[in-house]
Amino acid sequence: MATIWRLNEYLQAASLRVAAGDELQYAGYVHGSVGNDIAYEILSGGENLAYLGENIAYHNPENMKEGWTGGDAATATLNFRALQAGEARLRLLHHFRGEVEEQHELIISILRAE
Repeated sequence: MATIWRLNEYLQAASLRVAAGDELQYAGYVHGSVGNDIAYEILSGGENLAYLGENIAYHNPENMKEGWTGGDAATATLNFRALQAGEARLRLLHHFRGEVEEQHELIISILRAE
């Protein structure tokens, strides 16, 4: 059974060992109307790590009405899957109004699934 790894817990270590088939998630604060966003770059090993998409959990979904402001504050979760044995370098970015405010790099060692 695949393990789900929460990358936020490994930012200080800057490296992580996972198995092929495992899923990796990174969560960050987004607020589009203010200019907060998160993004990623696969710097190397793109054949070993796949981006699966993004999930958004709005903090105040009841405020997501036309004409209302501030209702789009949310937590975005970026989802990845380790595809095969090898290594991948992943950069996680926090943007504020288009500028990089914070970034983290992780080296992900992917082991063969057992």
